[in-house]
Amino acid sequence: GAGFCFYFYTISALPLGDAVTILSLNPVLTVMVASVVLHESLTRAHVFSASASVIGSIFMARPSFLFGHVDNYDDNSDIPIDDYLRRHPNRQWGYLTGLCGTCCGACVYILMRKAGKKGVHTLNLLFSWCVFGLLFST
Repeated sequence: GAGFCFYFYTISALPLGDAVTILSLNPVLTVMVASVVLHESLTRAHVFSASASVIGSIFMARPSFLFGHVDNYDDNSDIPIDDYLRRHPNRQWGYLTGLCGTCCGACVYILMRKAGKKGVHTLNLLFSWCVFGLLFST
């Protein structure tokens, strides 16, 4: 539930490219935490896939903190990052909630995997995750 709230706030507080890039760190964090908490093996394929996921999302989302501009979808032009930052001075909360949302997402996947190993059916876990996420995000 809290993860959904963090995700929604991040998307509303940051340029979309920045939000998508930060939220796409979820697979990387999940792989790293799973190797420590669940003692899952961390292979080169896992590292490569997680890295490719983040790099791909960076090139697609073109975050302003790397590329220096923000897409202005109203008139199909780019605006300088300085103009955007002057208009949105509290953007640091968006970055913080993005990282919190990424951590919450990774925790959900880790907990689902751990419960699945204990015998809980995957469909029960997914259903409860969807229901509680729906209730907390509305």
